[in-house]
Formats: sequence, structure tokens, C-alpha cells
Amino acid sequence: LIRVVYSGRGMVSVFFVISGYVLSYKAIRLIRAQQYSMLLDSLASSTFRRGMRLFIPIAVSTFISMLFCRWGWYSRDPMGRNTIPSRRGDFWFQFKDWCGHVVRISNPLVDINGRDLYAPPYDGHLWTIPIEYRGSIIVFLALLCVAKLRPWLRLHVLVGMVFYSIWDSHWEVFLFLSGTLFCDIHFLAAS
Repeated sequence: LIRVVYSGRGMVSVFFVISGYVLSYKAIRLIRAQQYSMLLDSLASSTFRRGMRLFIPIAVSTFISMLFCRWGWYSRDPMGRNTIPSRRGDFWFQFKDWCGHVVRISNPLVDINGRDLYAPPYDGHLWTIPIEYRGSIIVFLALLCVAKLRPWLRLHVLVGMVFYSIWDSHWEVFLFLSGTLFCDIHFLAAS
């Protein structure tokens, strides 16, 4: 149990639940106030901006990493735990390689089977980003689907979505929708 505090993968799971909660907060507040036109505007804006918020900083940081690789500014990790990107021919080939990885990591439809998650060579820690983007879209869609349900029915439908996602082995959807469910329960308890 103590290892969860410092283990990377465990903390990623906690982050996904928190992310589902935070992404749902404004929408559930608007749902409970029955401000459906504002809810639609909010969800549309959130959906549009989410990709930019996630992928623009990644494009910039991995471009810098590509430049460091190109200029030979990386040094080998003596323990062998961290990989560094490979140099590719001239600058143009390195740039095309970087572009391919940015396109691949920007794909929200990446296959997530728990074992073969894509870790881009220009920053392997970014394996969570396509999952974060997909989870965000699923949260927004789920909220749109349950927006006009009565509170008790909305809660039951969200519980059903959470259990279905884990039953169908979609651990990442389970975590995001659990955050959404916790957010709805939070508002229910506060009222």
C-alpha cells in the first residue's frame, strides 16, 4: 500500500480518477442547475480546447528533445533506465521522425491493452497523454448523455458505465468515469 504513494503507474491511476473528477465538476454543476445551454457551450469548448491543451506543450517539449538529440546533448544513463532518442541521418530525417512520433502520440484512438502502451522516444513519460485525451472525451460524452436525467437515474447510469467499463477491461475508462461518479456523489452529498 505504501508503494502506491511513490510508484509511477499507481499514481497515474490516481491522477486519472482526479482528472475525471475535475473535468466533470463544472458540467455537473451546470447539470444540477439545469442550465443546459451553458452546459452545451461548456462541453463544446472543453472538447475543442482539450486537445490543444494537451498536445501543444508536448509538441514544443519533444521538439526541444529532438534538437538536443540532434545536437548530441544527451548523455547515456549509466544505470540504463532512461532511453534517449536515436539520431536519424541529417536534420530533415530527424525532423520527419519527430513529426511521426508527434502524430502517433496525438492519436486518441490508440490501442490500450495494458502492456504495449506507446512511449515516444523523445519523452517516454508521455505514454499517458493519448489515454488522458481519450478519457477526457469519454467523460465529456458521458456527461452529455446523462445531462437531462433525474439525479438518482443519472447516478445509476454512471454507476452502470463505471462497472461496464471495468467488466469490459477498459481500465482507463473505469478510472475517468469513477472520477465523474465521485464528482456527482460530491454534489449529491452537498445538497
